[in-house]
Amino acid sequence: MAVVLLAAFLMIACLLALRFEKQLTAVLPLATCILILILYVLAFFRRLSWIDYFSTAIVVGAVLRVLFLSGEKKKKLFAQLRELFFAPSAIAAMVLLTGAVLLTGNKIATWWDDLNFWATDVKALYALDGFAAKYTNAASEFGDYPPGIQLLKWWFVHLKPDGFSEGLMFAGYYFGVFVFLTPLLSRLDEALQTDRRTVKQLFWTVVLVVCLAAFPSMTETFYLGGMCADLVMAVIYGVILMSCLEDRAVLGADTATADIADAASRSRTFSNLRIALYLGVLVLVKSVGFLWAAFALVFVWFWRLHGAVDKKKEIRQLLCITALPAVSGGSWMLFCLLMKRVAKLTGAAVSMASGNLPILLEGTVQKLLHAYAEAFAARALHRDGFSWIGVSALALFVIFLIGIAWLYRRKLLTKTERNFLFVYVPLTGIVFYGINLVSHLTIFATETQYLEATGMIASIERYSAPFTVGTLYLLFGIFLERSPRLWGKISPYAALAAAVLLCANWGAVYDGMIGYRQRLDDDLQARSNMITEASEEFLEKMSKQDVGSGIRVLYLKNVQDAAQWVRNTYISFEASPVSVLFGGIGEDTTSGQVWELVQASHAGYLYADETDEALKELFAPYTEEFAWKTLYRIQMNDGTLTLERAEESRQGQP
Repeated sequence: MAVVLLAAFLMIACLLALRFEKQLTAVLPLATCILILILYVLAFFRRLSWIDYFSTAIVVGAVLRVLFLSGEKKKKLFAQLRELFFAPSAIAAMVLLTGAVLLTGNKIATWWDDLNFWATDVKALYALDGFAAKYTNAASEFGDYPPGIQLLKWWFVHLKPDGFSEGLMFAGYYFGVFVFLTPLLSRLDEALQTDRRTVKQLFWTVVLVVCLAAFPSMTETFYLGGMCADLVMAVIYGVILMSCLEDRAVLGADTATADIADAASRSRTFSNLRIALYLGVLVLVKSVGFLWAAFALVFVWFWRLHGAVDKKKEIRQLLCITALPAVSGGSWMLFCLLMKRVAKLTGAAVSMASGNLPILLEGTVQKLLHAYAEAFAARALHRDGFSWIGVSALALFVIFLIGIAWLYRRKLLTKTERNFLFVYVPLTGIVFYGINLVSHLTIFATETQYLEATGMIASIERYSAPFTVGTLYLLFGIFLERSPRLWGKISPYAALAAAVLLCANWGAVYDGMIGYRQRLDDDLQARSNMITEASEEFLEKMSKQDVGSGIRVLYLKNVQDAAQWVRNTYISFEASPVSVLFGGIGEDTTSGQVWELVQASHAGYLYADETDEALKELFAPYTEEFAWKTLYRIQMNDGTLTLERAEESRQGQP
């Protein structure tokens, strides 16, 4: 089935390329967005596997369509496809995407955030064939995290029919990052046409593939160790901005002849479609995606309205573009509301907005402000790893402004565009860094790792990726798209390669793509060591359950063991798709407190590790003879709790 799924994806890309007369590098991101949105709809009905039927229908339909073409049209189609797939930009894109998949296909989840959500959630999607039922999402503390990139990871895991593969999950993540970078290759075909030497073409193809893989690490390297969604937001945000500047020539094109008018109409449709799709997926990548979507919409509206001949028509199209992210993001928020999926940070933010600010130790605010100021102004964005040149967030901020001025001086920006960017780029940076600082003073205020500049710069590096990588994407996109020289004295692509060579975190790139293999066994052993024998027995029992559309288990441990939240995270990952909530019992626990734990958990089952024999009395009001290491079904009737011993294998919670 994997062949059919991949073929259907490529056919969607080909259809878009032929319909709108675009390069493969321009349509691969769109095909990815379409795939994500289809999976998003199917996941609501827990029918993700139906993508097999959709893909089969696409392949069969395409084959039949080709068979019924006349000989001349068939010959023309194959010539177009040959030109499409054998263009230097297409070859470079395919090498980049295939290489990323092959190089990362052996990775396993080791990073803390992956085990907390990004990997745990994909396991649940895979087992449940979609979103979990009410109160049963596996990563319970991250319930309202959007599923966009998760669904793409699921699709890659689904390519392998014989069980869940962590490696393919990572392959899907890296594909999701790099596919949105392929539009940067748009002028490669034109560049290489000026020099037909095969060796030079091969050299530049290899150089640009490596550079694009390392490009995000110029300012952000967390993506090389885990699967955080911030970089996916960054590249989508960047490609939206770049798409707008590409459209400038199209939207202002002369439409004096019918052929040119038709081409302009197709290009306008393509422009509207791709920006709408990018925005529709951006809000589904992470909860703060709406913020970057809002920034992007400001950019899109200005760029499209600036110089538009028919502003009313332009506004109507812009409203249609804005509608898709409103629908996709709004539907997820509504689903979370109905399914009671709330992230702990969302709950904390709502509580703080209501005036319940955290009580901080004396001097904490001053330490946080000092750490933030030092990290922002004096610490290189690359906290570790190897790069020839490291710059601070403040220095990069200044470099962006210098870059805008330089692009204007080279006549690659109009005066109006320059003035807008001089306002837009600093404003988005100030707003974001302001929000980031406030979050450290509120939501993250109790996390002590941010009291030092070393920990703070890691936060700035990761969470600022949409601003730093996205703005780099925009400025390089302008340079590559509008620079008149290609293989002159200073080629735009040579300049890009030089910048990446000097500023990329090559140590992290190597480790993330190749070096991780050297410690795979150690990482697996370390992960295994986090699970105690008692928890292994619990996981064994959970593996025998028919989870249906999802189940939640309240796992009671000795109060001291329950507080070991690091170990609990590993248990939650291993137990997925079962949703596990942890509670502690001890000498001071009462039967009433057990009832409160059960009620607050919204769990369907209860399981308790063996502790002090006397603690069995805590459960006496709810069952006749309580046994440790036994799964109980929770029955709540009119506020009365009853524990009913469950069989080894039961149907999922209704």
